[in-house]
Amino acid sequence: MKKVLVVSLIVLASLLFANAVPANARGLMNERFASIGYGIFKPGDDSIKDIDDSITAIIAQVNIPMNERVDLNFSFSQQKLEGTDPIGDSYEVTSDAIGISAYYTLESKLENMKPYIFGGLSRVSSDVNATIGGLPYSDEQTDTGYNIGLGLEKNLTASAAATASISYETIDSESDIGVNVFLNNWFTDTLGAVLGAGYYTDDGDMLFHVAVTIGF
Repeated sequence: MKKVLVVSLIVLASLLFANAVPANARGLMNERFASIGYGIFKPGDDSIKDIDDSITAIIAQVNIPMNERVDLNFSFSQQKLEGTDPIGDSYEVTSDAIGISAYYTLESKLENMKPYIFGGLSRVSSDVNATIGGLPYSDEQTDTGYNIGLGLEKNLTASAAATASISYETIDSESDIGVNVFLNNWFTDTLGAVLGAGYYTDDGDMLFHVAVTIGF
């Protein structure tokens, strides 16, 4: 946790003290784009790490600006856990999550900075197939949740931006606080990339991901 806080402070400091860039610089806020990426989820819970300590994830989203301040963001992600625990029971768990969030850009007198708040709803479906004590086991579960948070995007160059955010998230009866930082760059008017990392305080979970963005 301390390392994540230090990294977050460094990123925030870079946001505040980065050199001035053109007024029409681009980040991801107020941009129309679709993205698809690959992630590695590192669980903090020892019982999950014993089964799979690097859970793969596919992450996709579509961002639609409604006006100069409001964005709607539609997301889909799939995580897949596969492995065997120390006593020999095997597990295969697939979790699909869909969500919709609204982002509101706040007024700022700081050059090339976009503070924002956001909130959204999500639905997670999990499919469990396992062999426990030599016997097959399967289960399906669907939960709903919501998230609220705030963040800050800072343009670093005409085509690159850094973002830091903090959020409160719930799924069913479980809640967590997430800290996320990422960098994005537009290589052309329509093609870009994102590199990000997140930390979740409840169990110490971490997520690292890279994505391709396509403006339209």
